[in-house]
Parts: sequence; C-alpha cells; structure tokens
Amino acid sequence: NYSNFESYWNYLYPWGPSHRGTALMLGNTSYHEHIYLNNGVLTFRATRNYDKIGGEKFNYLSGTIYAKELIEMNSQYPSYSISGDFKAPTIKGTWPAFWITCSSSWPPEVDILEFKGRTFNNFNIYLINETVPTYSNQTNITSPKDWNTFSFYMNMINNNDVSLALSLNNMPNITHTAKGYVGKQFWLIIDLQMEESSGSPGPSSDTFYYLRNVEI
Repeated sequence: NYSNFESYWNYLYPWGPSHRGTALMLGNTSYHEHIYLNNGVLTFRATRNYDKIGGEKFNYLSGTIYAKELIEMNSQYPSYSISGDFKAPTIKGTWPAFWITCSSSWPPEVDILEFKGRTFNNFNIYLINETVPTYSNQTNITSPKDWNTFSFYMNMINNNDVSLALSLNNMPNITHTAKGYVGKQFWLIIDLQMEESSGSPGPSSDTFYYLRNVEI
C-alpha cells in the first residue's frame, strides 16, 4: 500500500522533477496519475504533454522514485544486494532505468537496467572520474515486456575498493572492480525518462513501466 511504499521511497528525483530527457516527473502522496500501485506492482505511466508547465515545454509527463536510505559500502555494511522484477518498454523514445548514482558527485554510477528505445539492456559501470562507462555490456532481452529480474551485488574488498556484479534472471553478466567506492553514498533511482538518448519522436500513446519485488 502507499503507506508502506512511502516509508521507503521518495517521489521524483533527489534533485527535483526533471533530468536528462524530455519528461517532467510528477507524483506525491496525493497525486498518483503517473506513479501508482496495484496489487503489489508499481507502475510508471508516461503521457504526451502538449502544454507548457512553468513556462517550460516538456514532451511528456512521467514518474520516478528514489530510495530514502542512501547506499554506502563500509565496515558496517560490507555487502549489498539490490534486485527487482521489471517489465520495461523498449520502443523508440522510451528510456526506463534502475540505477545508482553518487549523491555528492558524478560519476560514479551503475546502471542495473537501462533501455534506450531498443530491446538491448545497457549494463553500465562508471568508475570515479570516468564520464563514459568503464565497462558496458549490451544484452538483448528477448521478452522485455515479460517479468525479468535485474540484480546488482556490491562487496567490499578492502578499505577503498569493491567488487561489482550485475546479473539478469539470476545469471551473472558483469563483474568488475571499482576503486574508491568504499565510503561513497549512492541514491537508488527508478525512472521512466523519455526521448534524448532513446531517440525521438517518442510514442504518442501512453507508455507503462512496471516493477515489483524490489529489494535492498
């Protein structure tokens, strides 16, 4: 229910209602047109927008959330497992994602799920001071509109470095060492952004992104 959901998650991005892309994110405790729950499934709904909002034109209205608790690898929390089940749109102009990004500076970042208008998921790892993915793997998802499980594992190696692993449907996909990740704080974000990196024009009809069983 919304009470349980809102005890763990905030609406919008940590920095506000917009980011790269052409969608304005809308949602709060009393407005659920673009972020809503139904039988344990959270849905993001992106709709075409034809009006200016605050003097600015956004092509879409959509939704995003982020976890209230920051992720930080340290001696108290030497390992993390993050996973969830997703049904993601993959048509041109849709840009769903499930990712962590450093709260104080960018990069580092890890993209657990990122579709850019194609059926290929982008598993990306950005290391500190690397503004392009240090490691990137494009994996074709044969049935992205069915439930698929995306997982991320982070384990402390020493007081500075961690090992990272990304998997699809419990099958390992990427493993990598990330120097300097220990002590960094990360936001966990799930969003349905539109256009930009996923191409344009985007869809004229409503687009949906579904998620369930998200666990940290």
